[in-house]
Amino acid sequence: MMVNSFITKLLYILLLISLIGCGSSSTTNVGSQTGSVTAQLHWTEGTNSSMSSGKQSATAPQGVVTVRIVVSASDMSNVQQDFPASAGTGVIGGVPVGSNRTLTAQGLDASGVVTHEGAKGNITVQPEQTTDAGIVVMYPAGQTFTVSGRVTLNGSGLPGVTVSLQGTSFATLTGSDGTYILLGVPNASYTVVASLAGYTFAPAGRSIPDSNGNVTGQDFTATVQTSTVSGTWTVFPTPQGGIEDLPFFITITQTGNSLSGTAFNEGNEVLTLSGTISGNNVQLTIPGAKNLCDEVVTATFTGTVSTDGNTMSGSYTLPGTANCGETGTWRGTKAQPPATDISGSWSVFNTPQGGTEQGPACETFTQAGNFLTFSGAYRGFGIISGNTVQLRFVVSGSNCENRVRMTGTIDSNGSSINGTFTITNSCGIPPVAGTWRAVKGACSQPSQGTVSGTVTDALNGLPLSGVTVRLLSGSTVINAVTNNQDGTYSITGPAGSGYTVEFSKTGYITSTASNITITANSTTLNVNATLSPLLQEGQTRIVLTWGENPSDLDSHLTGPIPDSTQRFHIFYGDPCYPSDSCTFDNDGNTIPGSNTDAVLDHDDTSSFGPETTTIVRQYSGAYRFYVHDFTNGGSTNNAALSSSGAQVNVYQGNTQTTFNVPVNQVGTVWTVFELNGNTITPINTLTSDETVIQSASLKAGLKKTKKRGTKR
Repeated sequence: MMVNSFITKLLYILLLISLIGCGSSSTTNVGSQTGSVTAQLHWTEGTNSSMSSGKQSATAPQGVVTVRIVVSASDMSNVQQDFPASAGTGVIGGVPVGSNRTLTAQGLDASGVVTHEGAKGNITVQPEQTTDAGIVVMYPAGQTFTVSGRVTLNGSGLPGVTVSLQGTSFATLTGSDGTYILLGVPNASYTVVASLAGYTFAPAGRSIPDSNGNVTGQDFTATVQTSTVSGTWTVFPTPQGGIEDLPFFITITQTGNSLSGTAFNEGNEVLTLSGTISGNNVQLTIPGAKNLCDEVVTATFTGTVSTDGNTMSGSYTLPGTANCGETGTWRGTKAQPPATDISGSWSVFNTPQGGTEQGPACETFTQAGNFLTFSGAYRGFGIISGNTVQLRFVVSGSNCENRVRMTGTIDSNGSSINGTFTITNSCGIPPVAGTWRAVKGACSQPSQGTVSGTVTDALNGLPLSGVTVRLLSGSTVINAVTNNQDGTYSITGPAGSGYTVEFSKTGYITSTASNITITANSTTLNVNATLSPLLQEGQTRIVLTWGENPSDLDSHLTGPIPDSTQRFHIFYGDPCYPSDSCTFDNDGNTIPGSNTDAVLDHDDTSSFGPETTTIVRQYSGAYRFYVHDFTNGGSTNNAALSSSGAQVNVYQGNTQTTFNVPVNQVGTVWTVFELNGNTITPINTLTSDETVIQSASLKAGLKKTKKRGTKR
């Protein structure tokens, strides 16, 4: 007991020597930026046993004539100043700016003997400002105590650790060698603790005084704190030089320093995840990821975990050959405990931007903690964080995918969800955005039907593959697929009418089929399309298509001949103007030459078309386009052309003008339109007078003797 008391007094004397020995004003090494500290002085009388009940007063006790205030810290020299005890307030200037300054006050009698003392820690000094330290309580001399010790990490001193008396304002920072000296006053019992973000300390704390009433030093051993990252995370990647991408999900199970789990990408694929964590440093590897070129690689994510364990950030690498690799940064947010369980049946409605509400789609959600899976009209996965839900699913076509991402807020009853969605397409179709809502309960999904057909190339009539086919209701995309190698496609949608089917491919002019009806549980056949390659400026292309009957319709174009009153006439018998400017491929398709002005690119004799005509070089004057029913040529009372479903599409640049054959009329010749400059004038009349499509270069009987296969 006496040894401990001697050590305590010795430490106290050494502390006072260090404080008093610095002079009566500011010392050397004061930084160029300084501030001031002010303190209100209160005085307490009593002993160790009665200190907690001693009365405090703002008036100095009898015999105290001077107050000495010292400001100290590990990164500065002490600053000291004396004041009359009657002042009750001390303001000391010239204090170097910084944090964790300690103010020590002493009351001295007329002989300079210290009769009272007190301290205040954790003071921050601002440049050219006065910091209010608050009330500093002055206790009778000899009633204060000091605790000293050292904080080490792997045997070396750890600087910057805050050591404090828990529940009081007494605190100090460890120096460069990890040592500290902490001044306090007895007022019941305290616990001395050490703290620094990212570290744990042993022992966790020690009572002051101990069970024997002794006040002794306290050493701490530090270890790096390992964050806890188990749970479900949303990960946002940002490619180098790009913008933040839409997120994917991972789940992590932490066992010591080992991590395992799963990653769920936008293709609804579930990949295995593994990794390690040391302190707040994390590394994750995801085999089976795909880089920019869809090569299967192992993605590596490295980063740090925040102090609260709710966020991560770092860098990632997706290796690859040539330009297929990708690097960037990432951030992750941990899903918070869900506010509700949304398992069960839901009716889901969506409203594309600028469109009308569609649905419902019937979905069944299954929730396990933060993680969701759903099935029904669509299958996918998601997470819940608090009252926020995120969903992912993919609608796959033959060669492309619609990737759907939905975010919503669940109401307090867990019975409805409202949010926004985006749809991106791997075939390069512009993204679609909008809003969605879901209502919990039994769901009845609209009946579905199918539309099918074939896409051909306008220049040769051959099947055209790799075409993106979209089913639209107004501007709302209902479904999208990519057609097959043989040109065919099949696309489904809710039963209804007024749909549009859009056909698009890079290098071709987009085409549409309008007023399509979908019948429940059946297929609407022969919604075909013919796509024209992009045109050069000033060119015009005319594409004729029709139904199964009659089997043979012919295109006829007449136009002006420069510097002549005559007109040229191209059709199956003379498919090129000038007549000798073209050649023909093995399939009989016309190949224009460098001096060709107009050409019948492709002729069809077996239903549907296309028959394609191109004005390669346009001159001033009127061009006229006709359609002739060759199958029923010469008939004067025939309505087969009128009921053929014939359609003529005129392309100029990227614009499309559509003409449909007049219905419920007789006639074998359809005069469609006249073109003069850029102006298209509709004519749209049927007649049985075939002289309008006769050519002076042909014998009168030619149109009567044409047989299948004689066309070039």
